[in-house]
Amino acid sequence: MKNIRTVIMLALFAQATVLLETQKTMGNQTSPPVSNQPDETYIIGRLQAALSSTQFAVRLYYDGACGTDGRNDLLFPPVTVLPAAGNEKGVAAIREMFRDDKSVLVSVDSSNVVRIYIGHVYEPVLDTTVSSIKLTTTAQYNPGGPGGAIDLLESAVSVQAAMREFGIHQEPAFYIGLEQPPLRKGPHLPPKISGVSLDQALDAISRTFPGVVVYGECENRDKSHIIDINFDWFRSP
Repeated sequence: MKNIRTVIMLALFAQATVLLETQKTMGNQTSPPVSNQPDETYIIGRLQAALSSTQFAVRLYYDGACGTDGRNDLLFPPVTVLPAAGNEKGVAAIREMFRDDKSVLVSVDSSNVVRIYIGHVYEPVLDTTVSSIKLTTTAQYNPGGPGGAIDLLESAVSVQAAMREFGIHQEPAFYIGLEQPPLRKGPHLPPKISGVSLDQALDAISRTFPGVVVYGECENRDKSHIIDINFDWFRSP
């Protein structure tokens, strides 16, 4: 069963305007300085700067470390991130960022989805077919957070069955965030997703909203795995 998630929601309509303006203002972003200990938040900022004024969507996959305190904790792995050489944008800029880290693989497919793999990611659950799932209005307009599209996809019967089959547990989540109210002009998903893999459904999220779908996992000593799927919004300037 899914982990019980603690929810703190702040429904602010002002956030809707910020999200709608994000893609318009991405071209004004500047690259953050190099970090000695880059984490997920830092990397998302660098990806936003690299992808400004481009049509690429982005996915981030990482093989982290499991916590040792008996909880389902997932730790982001160490990774080397360098300043881009020159004024590259898009895939070239991202490859430059990770040019000194051999554990990172950057690829792009025909649908303009950039995939960044940090380490050898255990991902059989991503191949699970989502036969048919109806998205609530909240899920259509919110990729992450409680009741969002990722939560709904993780709750699909086939996805939950795959998690049990492969010994996969989810990292407990504590939400503090803003719920995007439905607006006709806002980016949103269709009311139904069917006949695609979980990975393809997550691709649809990455192509719809300005931000990054992140898939993290780690392996415990008993060979079970902990995963965490979340969406990180690009920040407005």
